[in-house]
Amino acid sequence: MSWMPSRVASLGLGGLVAVAVPGTALAIPPVITDIPQRIDDEGIRIGVRGILESWDEPTLSTSSGNTRGVLAGVSLGVPLHELLVVDFEMGFKRLIGTAANADGTSSGEREVTDLIPLSLLVEGRLSLGAQGEIYAGIGPTLTVFRNDHPGINKLNDEPMTPGSKGAGEVRVGFRIDTGLIQPARAPGMGRQIRAVDFEGYAGRRWQLHPRDEGFDLAAWRLGLGLSFRF
Repeated sequence: MSWMPSRVASLGLGGLVAVAVPGTALAIPPVITDIPQRIDDEGIRIGVRGILESWDEPTLSTSSGNTRGVLAGVSLGVPLHELLVVDFEMGFKRLIGTAANADGTSSGEREVTDLIPLSLLVEGRLSLGAQGEIYAGIGPTLTVFRNDHPGINKLNDEPMTPGSKGAGEVRVGFRIDTGLIQPARAPGMGRQIRAVDFEGYAGRRWQLHPRDEGFDLAAWRLGLGLSFRF
C-alpha cells in the first residue's frame, strides 16, 4: 500500500488562501485589514475642554479684576441618531479678588466666587466622513455659584452666599479626527478608545432671570479641547 502526501498550495488571490488536499478544496476567507470608522456610529464620547467665558456681570470685574476667565470643563456626549447627539457639559472657575464696598471702592478684603456652569444641549450635526463633523446645538443651562464676600457674609450672618441662575445656550462647533488612534484590526474586549477628536465651539448663554436680580451670568463662550470616542 503506497502513501501519498497531501499538497498545500497558497494562491495570492486578493488575500484568499486555498488549501488543496486530495479530492478536497477549502477556501479560507481573507483577513480584513481596513475597518472604516464613521463619525456617526460611535458610542459615548468623553471630552476635556478649556472654556473661555466673557461675562455680562460687571461686579465680577470689580472683585476679580477681569470680565472674562478660562474654565476647566468636562463633557459627555451620547448619540441619539446619526444626526443628533445629547451633550452634557460641566465647567468650574474660581475667581479671587478684592471685595468692593457699596460705593464701589475697595474694602481691602478678599472675595472668592466659584462658578459651575452646567449645560445640556441637543446637537444637530453634519458628518464630514472619517475626518469629523460640524454641529449646532441648543438647550438649557444652570450656572451654580458661591460667593464669599466679607461684607455680605456679616450682613446675612452666613459663611457664604450660594445660588444658581437658569439660562439657555446656543452653540456652533466642529470636531476633527486627530488620527492618533488607528482602527482595530481585530475585535477587542470591552470598551476601547476608537478615536480622538480635536473640537472647538463658540456659543452664547442667555440668562432667563431679570438682569436686576442678583448676578447676571449671561456670557459669550469659546471652547477648545479633545474628545475621546468609544
